[in-house]
Amino acid sequence: MNRHLVDALTQLYPASWRRRYAAEFSAFLEESTCGIRDVADILWSALREHLLSKGGREMNRSQHASGSLAFSFLAALAAGINLVMTVDDSPLIDAMRSHMGMSVAWNLLAGAAVLSGIGVLSIVFSLYRSMHFYARRAGRRDIIALLSVPFIGAGALLLWVACGLAYTGGRWAASPWAILGGGAPSSWPSLHARWICGIISVVLSITVAIASVISVHLAIRRTDFELANGTALRKRRVLAELAKPLVVLCTVVMFLSVLTWGLALQRSVPSLFRQHVGLLDGTAATSWVISLSLLGLASAICIRTNLNLKNAH
Repeated sequence: MNRHLVDALTQLYPASWRRRYAAEFSAFLEESTCGIRDVADILWSALREHLLSKGGREMNRSQHASGSLAFSFLAALAAGINLVMTVDDSPLIDAMRSHMGMSVAWNLLAGAAVLSGIGVLSIVFSLYRSMHFYARRAGRRDIIALLSVPFIGAGALLLWVACGLAYTGGRWAASPWAILGGGAPSSWPSLHARWICGIISVVLSITVAIASVISVHLAIRRTDFELANGTALRKRRVLAELAKPLVVLCTVVMFLSVLTWGLALQRSVPSLFRQHVGLLDGTAATSWVISLSLLGLASAICIRTNLNLKNAH
């Protein structure tokens, strides 16, 4: 392998790893013929080492719990957005008005989502405030840069959607739910353009979510929370601790509500259950399965996190 490429790949690993393995790893790469798959494996390995490296500070159970709950909320948020965008401006709205079970489940889902959002915001705000306080005090620009990644990603998503609206004169946004293979308004772009833009939106959203989770995880590992948590910050941390059981309860309620909503829709209006109104012109059934799976993942993370905290006490 080319020496410059070997050096570049080695530099991707954390400093603590390079001090121990760099010479051996470089010699191995120079004598080998690596393909694209091998390079991809090296990239993944480097990312994993950054996430698991002992070079950062060890997170205590509370910090692990805060990070886990924030991740679970991202999954729940994606599930909620998927379901809301599927129902929006579709015959599913009239179906919910006609069937009490679906309506009750939907309202319960909305209420639990609001409470969960409030709880997660208090947790995330407490974490961000502590990490930002420590970063400024210790002169850690790397932490500040990591904390800015979610905001930059959200800004990129908004800019992408805004560009789509501006290009179409406000008639269509680059939404993966606004594909509609048939029956789309004539003012919308062509079906081919809608598919391309919708796929870009999905890839961009997933990329932003993954980058945000990784960057916040690294920022948490690099923060000394003992120095960060002053008297005022401790009060906010207490509120964040109280919010954790609320987030767990609300996430489970959201999962059960979506489960009930989908089963009621399938039983009451099976034709709508198979209608193409979902993500990338998928059916309502597909969207329901996606949202249910994401909420199931979020609930499992929340329950496990809560049990770990109780065992720690």
